[in-house]
Amino acid sequence: MLSLSTITSISNIVVALITSLIFIFGVIAFFRGGWKCIKDYNYFAKKATLFMDKMLPDILSHLEDTGRIPKSTLSKWTETSCACSPIAITPKGWELVKKYEVDKIFTEKKEEWLEIIKQKNPIDSLDLEKKCLDYLYDIIDKEIAFRPIREKMYQNPGELMPAVVASLLGIMLRDYCIEKKIIK
Repeated sequence: MLSLSTITSISNIVVALITSLIFIFGVIAFFRGGWKCIKDYNYFAKKATLFMDKMLPDILSHLEDTGRIPKSTLSKWTETSCACSPIAITPKGWELVKKYEVDKIFTEKKEEWLEIIKQKNPIDSLDLEKKCLDYLYDIIDKEIAFRPIREKMYQNPGELMPAVVASLLGIMLRDYCIEKKIIK
């Protein structure tokens, strides 16, 4: 009978062989034309963006007009993100800002956040928006200033998500940065 160390050694060798074979096949496939997948992915990504930005709103409005989707369901889908395109805070978003006192946190931290965004050197408005949103998504669970909002989210589950708070604050910070003219 084989000992436990022998079985472990054999299984490690088998895993190493299988992993090596998969790696070799992957490298061969890449050089034999797999690089075309990257080009194809870019093509499909553009099509998906076109669908989301142009076609989906038309489809949803058609479904609403024909009664296939109730208006209340559609409004739930579109209001939960609290943003529209171009990104702006909707009236529902402003209600959440006031209800959860997001504006107080923003007023308290905006100068500190402005300096951090300045150090990231945004090159245009779109880059500024992305950097503001990315920064706030990163700190929403770490920053102690968000503790009161997180407590309210815990008490009212499903009403507000951390990503929505980060989105609201990111747009408020973007607008504040534009107002302060940090883009050269």
